[in-house]
Amino acid sequence: MNMIVERIDSLLKSRNEKRKDLCNGLGMAENTISAWSSRGTIPAADILNDIAIYLDTSIEYLLTGTDKSGFSQKEISLMKSYRTLSDRDKKTIDDLLSSLLSDKQYESNHDSYSNN
Repeated sequence: MNMIVERIDSLLKSRNEKRKDLCNGLGMAENTISAWSSRGTIPAADILNDIAIYLDTSIEYLLTGTDKSGFSQKEISLMKSYRTLSDRDKKTIDDLLSSLLSDKQYESNHDSYSNN
């Protein structure tokens, strides 16, 4: 399958939407995405831009699976979600992450000592 189409499908799924929703939202024929997949073609740049805007992602992500930051779409989604949290909830997440990273560092150091 066309990787761009796979990424579009994945993003649509995460939004609980279908190809039909995207096509209707952009004024495209409903079989357009299937045609890209079956022909192995990619959408024109202006269409890619419209799709990226609709799906709240970047053209680079649609083309490569990453963006300039090097973050995956999942990581970007998590960061966007984090921004919507209250300060109290952000502190909870920060504390939990610090704890997990400390535990991981401890385990890593412990493993290296036990291997010697």
